[in-house]
Amino acid sequence: MSAEMNHMAGPYITFALGREEYGIAFDRVHEILGPDGIVETEAENPCLKGVIKLRNQKMSILDLRCHFGIGKNEGKGTGAILVTAMGEGGMVGLLVDAIRQVLHVQVNCLKPSKVDPNDPRAGFITGVAHIQGRIISLLNFDKGVEFLPSTSAIQG
Repeated sequence: MSAEMNHMAGPYITFALGREEYGIAFDRVHEILGPDGIVETEAENPCLKGVIKLRNQKMSILDLRCHFGIGKNEGKGTGAILVTAMGEGGMVGLLVDAIRQVLHVQVNCLKPSKVDPNDPRAGFITGVAHIQGRIISLLNFDKGVEFLPSTSAIQG
């Protein structure tokens, strides 16, 4: 196993987007919110769902279904928001379909990612975990952070 695979082992919060399951490192998620309170805004990026105000700070909400090319989350009040650390101290809310569970990923369950470089998820999926018949794509937003919105990029 490579050093990167060893580094990827640990607890993940798993969630659904369409029929696929993803995981993000537990220590990157600061909190989980319901989708209420999203204020839709005009933005150049069609995957920006809007903003929410969290402790008097505006935070961008990125629709991961849209960003990963699965289609937009059109339902009002559906899904969940993962308040997630990005890069150097930034925060963004990731709108997902449903939270699944906290799962500890062992090294022996990990395989390298084989995502096509043209796939919108290519900069984010760092590996795949095979656990109890499930395939969970593991995300690392530090690798794709340049594609994510900053709060200053939105109006509202």
